[in-house]
Amino acid sequence: MHMQEKDIKRVLVLLSSYQGERYIAEQLDSLLGQSYQALDIVVRDDCSTDATRSILHDYEQKSGRITVIEGDNVGCARSFWLLLQYAKAHLEDYAYFAFCDQDDYWLEDKVSKAVAQLEQAQEEGPCLYCSNLTYTDAELHTLGLKRQGLPETTNKAKSLVESFATGCTMVFNRALLQVATSYDVQRLHLHDLWLFHSCMFLGKIIYDPQPYILYRQHRNNEIGAKSTFIQRLHSKMKSFKTLKTQHFREIEAQELLKAYDTLLSVDDRKLISFVATYRQHWWLRLSWLLGLPHAPKGIRMTRATDQFFLMIRILIGKV
Repeated sequence: MHMQEKDIKRVLVLLSSYQGERYIAEQLDSLLGQSYQALDIVVRDDCSTDATRSILHDYEQKSGRITVIEGDNVGCARSFWLLLQYAKAHLEDYAYFAFCDQDDYWLEDKVSKAVAQLEQAQEEGPCLYCSNLTYTDAELHTLGLKRQGLPETTNKAKSLVESFATGCTMVFNRALLQVATSYDVQRLHLHDLWLFHSCMFLGKIIYDPQPYILYRQHRNNEIGAKSTFIQRLHSKMKSFKTLKTQHFREIEAQELLKAYDTLLSVDDRKLISFVATYRQHWWLRLSWLLGLPHAPKGIRMTRATDQFFLMIRILIGKV
């Protein structure tokens, strides 16, 4: 028996592009080649000056499933936020939504696996699917998996300082789209981090240990992965050069309180408030640093090196 058209759960892929002429055609081919064909693609170009827009319009004309939006240069996070607003305006046309980067490659079952698990969950509230991924070099030669086994950061406390959900693997339902865009986030750090926290505290997150995406590592990555110890250490040291502008976890917590104050449980509000206000009193900072009773349990990083640098940030007030 063939599935009736009304029963097909349509998916809208949200892709932000910028100076992506080298890899974007290959990515679009992988999207159009998905085994799950009930999907459309909207691409917002963030004012590229290379051949990206020309490539996008060629695909738009040929495929009939791609919509291209030309926009001003607002940066990655804000560009995706505008795509979320577009998705919200087309809420009734799609059951699920997916973030997509311009330079990766989706294996053909990526969308079908995500939809299957979201459907199996039968979650009426906010629900987000995310998965493992495979690191590759610029030519898509495999470098290894991001994670072996299940993540260790699936609790709310850890989520405030460490995310296990990579944006380009995320597929989410209407309920999450609605709640995440119900508040206009003024100090948006990362679009995917906002959805991750929104769903962590207000919904359900599904993690798939299987990888369905080739996560390309190259010199021009907007936000590249740090897959080795040396890369992570170098990134941490480099970040200390711009410490004056860094306390994004604190800001994220403050925005979460503004957005969802009436929706949060008492315990969750207390947990988020601690990160949002830890700099106001020296004893709050000290209690977090030393794990004293005043501090909620579990607000720590998984890796020892990451936890070490988090402790330095707590000490100097740059979380």
